[in-house]
Parts: sequence; C-alpha cells; structure tokens
Amino acid sequence: MDYRSAGVKFALKLNMYGHPVETRFADFVRVAQEAEELGFDAVYTIDHLFLPPDQVAGFSDYADLGRPFFPEAWTAMAALAARTRRIRIGPQVTPMMRYHPALMAKFGAGIDWLSEGRFVLQVGTGWNPDEYHRYGLPYVESFSTRYAQLVEGMEVIDALWTREAVDYQGEHYQLKGATMWPKPVTKPRPPMWIGGSGPSTRRLVARMGDAWTPAAPHYTGLEADFYASSLSEIRRMAAEEYHRDPARILGAALFFVVIDTTSAEASEAASTLRRRDAWKEMSVEEMGAKGVALIGDGEAVTRFLEPFVDAGARYFTLGFVPIRDADETIRRMRIFAEEVMPNFMSSE
Repeated sequence: MDYRSAGVKFALKLNMYGHPVETRFADFVRVAQEAEELGFDAVYTIDHLFLPPDQVAGFSDYADLGRPFFPEAWTAMAALAARTRRIRIGPQVTPMMRYHPALMAKFGAGIDWLSEGRFVLQVGTGWNPDEYHRYGLPYVESFSTRYAQLVEGMEVIDALWTREAVDYQGEHYQLKGATMWPKPVTKPRPPMWIGGSGPSTRRLVARMGDAWTPAAPHYTGLEADFYASSLSEIRRMAAEEYHRDPARILGAALFFVVIDTTSAEASEAASTLRRRDAWKEMSVEEMGAKGVALIGDGEAVTRFLEPFVDAGARYFTLGFVPIRDADETIRRMRIFAEEVMPNFMSSE
C-alpha cells in the first residue's frame, strides 16, 4: 500500500495538564501555532476539571503534581481559535453529562463562528466519578443512563445547529421553541465525533457519528485487528441499519506518542508512563506492543501506524509525552513532522 496516497491526517492533543501552575497560556498558543506550521490538521484540548493524580503522573514528568493544573477547555479553545488561521479546534472529548446540550451547542457554534468554520465537537458519555464528587457535581453511575443522555444530547445539538426553532421531548432533555443564532459557519453543521470503544458507542457512531475516535490510553491499549473489525462493524451497521453512507464515517484514533531521535532515547523517556498504576508492571516494550503508546524513533512510530492505516484509520490525534513544557513538546512534534508525517502525507 502506498501510504502517502491514503489521505492520512494528524492532529495534536494539546496536553494542558501536568504543568507547573505558573505556566503561561502563551506557551500553549506557541505549541498550537507550531502545530499549524508543521502541517497538523487540528489542535484538540482535554476537557476536565481534575484527573486522578496517578494518571497525570503517568504522562507528566513534572515533580509537583499536588496542585492540579487544568485550564478550562472551552475558553482555551476560543482563544486558540483566535490565535490560529488554519487548524481545526475542538475538545477531545467533552462529557455530555457535565453540560446541558444547549450550552454545548452554543459554545460550539460560537467557536465555529469566530474561527470561520474550524470547530469539531468530540463527545462521550463521561467517566471519572471522583472528578464529579470532589466538586459536588452530579455523577450518573449507570452507563445506560449516561449513554441515553449522550444520544439525546447529540440530537439536541444537531437540531439547534440546523433548525430555525426546536421542540424536543426526551427523557433527559426538553426544549420548547428553542432558537440559536448565529448558526455555525460549517454547513450543514460542524462534525460530531464520538470517543469510546464499547459496543454501545460503536453503534452510536454508526447511527449518528461523523467519526469514530477511540482513545487507546484510556484502556490497556489499542490493537490494529480490533480496530479493523470494529470499524468494519460500524460501517456495516451504518449502511444496513441506519441507511447512512458508511464512507462518510471517518476512522480516527487517539494515541500518546513518545518519540525521539533514537529508540533508546524514546524508551528512556517512556519510563514516565510507568508512574501510572495501570501500567507500572508493564515494560516499555509491552506498552509499545499493546498500543498503550507509540514509542521509538520515527521509523518505529511509522511501523506502528501502518497497520492502523491498513485497518481503515485515516486520522490520528497524538499527545506527545512526557509532558514537560512547550519547548520539549515542540521538539518532539518536529521530529514527528520530519520523520513520520512524510511517510503518510503526499507532498503534492
């Protein structure tokens, strides 16, 4: 397969956590602008108030994580949209249960409007009950209920973005004569991508999603065989059960990447991942083999991605670790852009 003709795109997961509390927003702007110059398609932000310390420690080599550093995602997205020209902007992913979908629709339409059509909404059911309990926010224990909220929420957002006025009577959300202006610049509406890899999530992608973007680090990794069979299943359901064009469902994925000029240097840096409890018993080699993270020099990372392209993935979001500072992130981004991206992207 000529991977350079496959139409693969790459996006940056902007890791706005695990940094010193003195970090300036200008540093994140600099990273986003560098991503734009290097040819990345988008910059996506994390949308959390808090993450368990061991998870942050697995990605960051900053020593003092006692003060959780989490800039608010939506204000950051708006500011990044105003400071960039081409790259797309969005959350990866935002939990439906934390926001009423009318608010999410309004926020997203606003970012799409001020960026002149560069917004991508990535949504999921939400997780991490500790985050909700610490801040006194309601957390729904039942996955089936969170899933139903996600389905209804996507229907509400779609309606507010595309209709003059909306009447909606669901189990979780009710709207009466709701209007929303200005509408998004993107027509008929901004894309809605869905994260997660379970059976219910895959069915929702088939029914409503514009892309499937599972996040490998949330579990024990992501393997190409599972990805291929799942994407095939999603597209089959889309065509047979929901009468959608399966080709319009983008195959995407999120990976963390530890890349350096040599595989030995990358392996040394990847030891930071073992600070996370779920991975502390795994060797660096095991983490790479299971797809917990892409680890190595440009050639090794390229070899890892090729089976996913064979499986139908055409879009990869990458979070560069260890998280340290803007200069270190930019250094690793440049290695990736110079040594990996040309193997998948035509220069024409």
